Amino acid sequence: MYIIINVYINAYFNFIFLLKILRTNKKLKYEILLYISILLINYRKIIKMETPDFENKTIKKSDEIIDKESEINDSKKDHIKKPEDELADKVVDKLVDKVEDKVEDKVEDKDPKPLKSVGIKLVVGDITKFEGGAIVNAANQGLWHGGGVCGAIYDAVERSGRENYNKLLKEIKSIPYIEGTKDRVDFGEVKHTKAPGLKCEYIIHTVAPIDHCHDDDEQAKIGFNCFYRSILMADQLKLKSIAFPFLGTGIYSCDKIIISKAFKLACKKYIENTNSKLTKSLDKIVMYVFKEKECKYFLGKRM
Repeated sequence: MYIIINVYINAYFNFIFLLKILRTNKKLKYEILLYISILLINYRKIIKMETPDFENKTIKKSDEIIDKESEINDSKKDHIKKPEDELADKVVDKLVDKVEDKVEDKVEDKDPKPLKSVGIKLVVGDITKFEGGAIVNAANQGLWHGGGVCGAIYDAVERSGRENYNKLLKEIKSIPYIEGTKDRVDFGEVKHTKAPGLKCEYIIHTVAPIDHCHDDDEQAKIGFNCFYRSILMADQLKLKSIAFPFLGTGIYSCDKIIISKAFKLACKKYIENTNSKLTKSLDKIVMYVFKEKECKYFLGKRM
């Protein structure tokens, strides 16, 4: 492109120069006209030569850019997180040895509880309508009225009456902040309140992992703690049933395979736990999912 522009600029100044000579010296009329004709032919050849090269170079460069972008896109696709069952199993199974259970003693239990069967149920529906011991709230760290499941639970309480909503807020405010923060609950920890206006007795509040803040190992560990500590809290309250949402997989965007396996591991650990300090009151653990297609993470080959 630059070459063609230069050709036109040079041609323009050459013609101006020759015309000035022609005006001052008419004797050289034929020689100048001949020279102009030669210039025109040469410029035309130069333009014809340069234009195809320029176009070819542009096309070639565009192709290179497209190829490069394709390579980048392909490499990105390769690095997109595609969790498989084996990977999720490894990540979640690491937790078995790492989890610290406040209820369990490190010494041998002299009076272990017998194993007890617990029904595990999968439901597609609204967790706020659960009738039983407790529902688990996918809470934020401040335990304030939020979005997603948290918002749905607070909204359900509010719809039951302003008085019930104020009771819940009053109980929330009675939970002290973690020192030096405006948070009441840390990731994987639990707190409980009454459930005024709902068909369950308690709301167990827990803070799930967040995808952009926690890697797979952290998601598995925090997710497990959310489920297991909530179950232990329900046991401590001597409840017969507890219902969970699919924690961390909504607006927190956590890996659904890892979270579902953390849930199953928590249920298994509770069922197999024979510690005498447990009441073993739970008969039923329910998992609520929002969409039917999410059932696949708990059923069939994934179970």
